[in-house]
Amino acid sequence: MGATGIFFTMVTPILVGSVVDELGLGREMIGYISAANIYGLAAGAILATVRIGKVSLHRLIKYSCIGLIIFDVISFFTLSAPLLLVVRSLSGFAGGVLYASALASFSVLSDPRKAFGMYIVCYGLLSLVTLFFLPTLIEAFDYRVNFAVLLVVDVVSLCLSGVVIRFEDRIPQRSFDHIFTVLANNKIVLSMTAYFLLQLSGGLMFTYSERIGIEAGLSTSTIGMMLSLSSIFSILGAFLVIKVSQQYKAIPQVMIFGFLMMMSMVCLFYSEKAWIFFLGLSLISISWSYLIPFHQQNQSSFDELGRVVSVGSVVNMMGRATGPALGAAMLGSAPFVNVLWISIGTVIISTVLFSFLLRSDQ
Repeated sequence: MGATGIFFTMVTPILVGSVVDELGLGREMIGYISAANIYGLAAGAILATVRIGKVSLHRLIKYSCIGLIIFDVISFFTLSAPLLLVVRSLSGFAGGVLYASALASFSVLSDPRKAFGMYIVCYGLLSLVTLFFLPTLIEAFDYRVNFAVLLVVDVVSLCLSGVVIRFEDRIPQRSFDHIFTVLANNKIVLSMTAYFLLQLSGGLMFTYSERIGIEAGLSTSTIGMMLSLSSIFSILGAFLVIKVSQQYKAIPQVMIFGFLMMMSMVCLFYSEKAWIFFLGLSLISISWSYLIPFHQQNQSSFDELGRVVSVGSVVNMMGRATGPALGAAMLGSAPFVNVLWISIGTVIISTVLFSFLLRSDQ
């Protein structure tokens, strides 16, 4: 259910690219459609974060699944760009509620670390399978098969929603009365800024990766296969951060994987060579999944009630939405060169800010 909430973000490059092509929309709409959906996710996550503990978790999950089904059905029949932006933002809102509610349920399980680990694995496997087969399905049918796949996942999650009834009464009521006092801490502001820039950079590059490959002469099926296989590196990054991260100092690890993330973007300047394109996708997958837990761990150290982590989940979505929107506004005449330079610049700033924060804490 957690993966269903943000399933759109898993298949963004293939889904949005095919929708824009089939409807004959401008290439800047790739960024705007992605941004609309993910800003909706952020808004939904805010609502869920405030209401969890006050509203039945089962109700939040059930109604958000129903909302996803409704708006993904409407997407089948939406042909105009303005209406598509509205529908996808509403679908994102429902997905944000589902995502935050599902992840909140993990915290009351007997082994939440294992639950979060399984979530990452499920996310990676679902992404791997879907991205592998989606281009073939689109070629066999048309772009609307994207929404059919989303619908199938929505319905499965709705059918499984009743499982949370077993333990939803353990969810504690959260108080956000003093959240602005907590966020007044300069270190928290610095932490959130670094996290926002990291997600902006990764979200921007991932969103436009399919278009970059197309401009370089690669086929949609080849790009889909490479995006799918690169998901394996996301899983590898999650396992590495669990097994290895505690054995070494944090700052060198952050700088190394920040550098690898930057190099992934450099690789995409040479996407006409398929193996370099795949190397870039793989590097961003492993570095992104390795760096995010460091940021989340740092956020959790500020506030034992989990308020900063909750705000961090919203900052995550805001960064991933702002990236594609910024890329759409600054595409320029060259084929996505500006997108890559923005991604490189923001990941460098994020790495420097976060390393400075970790050093000051030490």
